[in-house]
Amino acid sequence: MNIEQINQYLQDLKPETPEEQSELDFQFPKFEATTKDTYFFVGGYVVFPVMVNVSYQSWEMVGDSYLPAAINVKLPNNVIIGHIYFSNNEQTMSSVDMSTPKMCAYLVDVNTNIFDMLWLNYSLSKDYLVIEEQFYEEYLSYKKTSILWSGFYHEDDKVVNEPLPQAKTEITCLPNLELPTNFHHDNAQRAIAQPYAFERFLKNYHLLELLFDYKVIQDIADNRHDIKVAGSILHKSYKENEELDRLQYVLANCSDANKLIEKLNNITHFQDLAVSIFFQYGKKGNPFSTQDRFNEILLNPTLFQESSFYVLKNNIPEINNKTGLPKLKHQKEDHKTYILEVTAYWIYRIRSSIAHSKIGEFLLSSNEPAHERFMIEFAEPLLQEVLIQCFTK
Repeated sequence: MNIEQINQYLQDLKPETPEEQSELDFQFPKFEATTKDTYFFVGGYVVFPVMVNVSYQSWEMVGDSYLPAAINVKLPNNVIIGHIYFSNNEQTMSSVDMSTPKMCAYLVDVNTNIFDMLWLNYSLSKDYLVIEEQFYEEYLSYKKTSILWSGFYHEDDKVVNEPLPQAKTEITCLPNLELPTNFHHDNAQRAIAQPYAFERFLKNYHLLELLFDYKVIQDIADNRHDIKVAGSILHKSYKENEELDRLQYVLANCSDANKLIEKLNNITHFQDLAVSIFFQYGKKGNPFSTQDRFNEILLNPTLFQESSFYVLKNNIPEINNKTGLPKLKHQKEDHKTYILEVTAYWIYRIRSSIAHSKIGEFLLSSNEPAHERFMIEFAEPLLQEVLIQCFTK
């Protein structure tokens, strides 16, 4: 309801005698409604729209049952100044069980079309903090930091943009995939539950981290009859203490370089971000020795193709007379190794730009629309392809 409608309701309800006041279901300290600083002051209370930690719950014993209840909010001196009411659908309410502050939240929240149907159960459309008006000025000194001391924040203090949607028109079932442990299932499901691309990326990245130790154990088991090979694998795992080394070890499972190239090619749409993340803020392990070579890739992603990997003569790979193998433009073992190194390094750098909030690191931010588009249109599809290949049986 708007402020005029709420005020009209309170004026209609206003008793003429103390006796009538005592008979009212709702004991409003004031029978008027106003606005101040964009907030609703209703009947002696102030109503704040808030966003509460989704894991919070509060219950009270009513008869023989536990029912959802409000959370009390108090000052450091233990004086209760208000209550939080949830938008949880389980916390329905009607005129027979509404307290006065809850009624204030209801008046702010409800549509006038259903206002006269109080006998029906009603669920708030959002979370509300309702405090006594006398504590308003004092509470303002705590308001900005509520996200630290309470686990909720006020709508007008919100700084995070709404997550960008992912455009999907079809989804294809893929065969022969397997998540090897319950930990992988748990992380995969929690990744899907994340609304923001940045958190989804980190959760899916955790799947690769979990796969490292699992792969080491599996590789040792597969070579249990050859103690030298098994020992080499174990020794290598001890040395792989660098995040990028571990990631490259896991990505050795990827077998289809061409599908990875399809995802890598999308980088041309994000050239400025690519230069910042992968080169200007680049770290040890960058497969591009010079920015000129990196810029060539950004301008012409066909250079990722195998045909661009070899030295060509009349469109045919030139043969090295000493080795009998095609001459390489890059000092790498082969084309697939090159693609896996680029893939691993780019995924590693994206992960660092999300997880490491520190000076000297490029910081990807959900408040930058271009950054989230980069995540949704480039980073997530690339990581998704890696996961599919790594978890193919």
